[in-house]
Amino acid sequence: MKIILLFLLSFVLLFSSWSCSHTSDRTLASTDDSKTVEADEAVDDDASESFDKSNQDLSTKFGQYQELVEETLVWRTKAMEFHKRIEEQAVYTNKDLVIMHEKGTESYKRIREAHFALIKAYNWVVRPSTKVEIIRNGPTTYKKSKPMYSDDMIDGSSLPSRISLKINPADPEGADYVKNIKMALSSALLLYDNYLLVLQQYQKMKKIRRIINQDNGEYPDYLKEVNDSFNDISNYDMVDKAITLYKEIRSFEKKTKEELDGDSEYLNAVVESSYFYSEIGKISRWTMWWNKVETGGNLIRDRFFKIRDGGMNEASKLFGNSVGMVQSRSGKLFNMSEQERADVKSKLQPLDVLLEKTPFRLTDRFIPGHWGHVAVWVGTEEELQALGVWDLLPQIYASAVKMHGYSGPSFQEAIRSGHNIVEALRPGVQINSLEHFLDIDDMGVIRPRELSVEKKQEYLVNAFEQIGKEYDFNFNVETDKKIVCSELAYVVFYDDEYQWPTDKALGRQTISPDHVAKKAVEGDLFFPTLIYHDGKRLSMLREKLDYNFQMLLETKYDQVDWEQ
Repeated sequence: MKIILLFLLSFVLLFSSWSCSHTSDRTLASTDDSKTVEADEAVDDDASESFDKSNQDLSTKFGQYQELVEETLVWRTKAMEFHKRIEEQAVYTNKDLVIMHEKGTESYKRIREAHFALIKAYNWVVRPSTKVEIIRNGPTTYKKSKPMYSDDMIDGSSLPSRISLKINPADPEGADYVKNIKMALSSALLLYDNYLLVLQQYQKMKKIRRIINQDNGEYPDYLKEVNDSFNDISNYDMVDKAITLYKEIRSFEKKTKEELDGDSEYLNAVVESSYFYSEIGKISRWTMWWNKVETGGNLIRDRFFKIRDGGMNEASKLFGNSVGMVQSRSGKLFNMSEQERADVKSKLQPLDVLLEKTPFRLTDRFIPGHWGHVAVWVGTEEELQALGVWDLLPQIYASAVKMHGYSGPSFQEAIRSGHNIVEALRPGVQINSLEHFLDIDDMGVIRPRELSVEKKQEYLVNAFEQIGKEYDFNFNVETDKKIVCSELAYVVFYDDEYQWPTDKALGRQTISPDHVAKKAVEGDLFFPTLIYHDGKRLSMLREKLDYNFQMLLETKYDQVDWEQ
């Protein structure tokens, strides 16, 4: 009897929908009368809305999706850091509770619901009532059978329509379908990884679990809700089906050998960098069902993910970095010799702008142009004393602590320990060492021309005043509260003469690293002083510096002059 019940339960779970709302499609009694419909025709109540909107203005939708990915990774990084800080605390302060509820639960609920919107928009693709084929010849087509009414239905309602979707990724309509499907899948994978990396660790802490579930009157039992969703076998099954479809699409992409656009490369990287994606095929559905029934999912987490008892450090180690987006290798400058690092430091001056490229990281995939990150070299203790900035640092540090909650060492202490680079990373604006910065392949250094001592002092103060600010995953230069890496140059060198170029995206003005770099080839405000490309230093001769910097900016890599 127990075996029969387990079989019936597993059968029901198999046909549950791919979302956290546990609705399910009923077995179809489809007619043979199907019709071809246009791409904007309704599928059903849920799918019609998504179907109408999903392929409209895909560029805007993808931009919003990228922002959501960034916001997710920022939240994940901060949640991991917060866990490390409070893990051994016996008593939590009121500030800790505010962070848990507002920065933690409320922020994550909003992020999670945004991912659910993307998932829901395309969960119809992996429902039992939908048949999807990836085709090489012919156009992308969508067919829907007429819904039938059945005497067997007690309420007299119609059965779901059966959908047939043939996708040719090589035609425009098919390419749009593929991108939307990948966005939905990657959103699901990001949520699963969030649980494994972060929320599972909070779930294990009895006191924290109680506070999150019971002390937040607005969102009671929210951690329990997320935990139950993670353990929902129907969700596993639908994601598994979506992954199978994704792999079929990737097989098509590889066989056709057509160059993918940047959006497609980015989506593939988000999906394939997921630990859940890499591990889901290593356990059978029967094992998952048995674990669900017998243990409430504990064995799944223990055996499947192998990080339950490893804590946050083990999770970070597993993923390669704190945000869980794996980089394929270390940068080619990462193991630079001490002698060469010392030589690089000797060539840097306060307010030098450092540009870098990391083609082995996911984040590099969606940043337009060559350069992917911007930082500012603030100089040594001796240089800051000579410029009259050193004695101002304690006051600036106190302001960072008060205004931004900065918890790092004093700025003077940081400078003395070799931390001379101000940069905006996902945890926020930090002051880091050159050694930390050099996990890169390319580096360019551009220097401002002809600055007075007063201007140098003013701009350096601007740089130090950014430390502690939050990372701006919206990339909006028109806000001063948060900042993204390329905005550093924008806010440090803020005089009108610089006239930093910006682009408008999603209704906001943004500045990219290449926008910053262009100032070294347009006009006379900056000039390149040092270039590393593909792990090798290029010539220091002025003509070659200017030429090679231009070639990199134009991504004409085959025209780079390697001669010294």
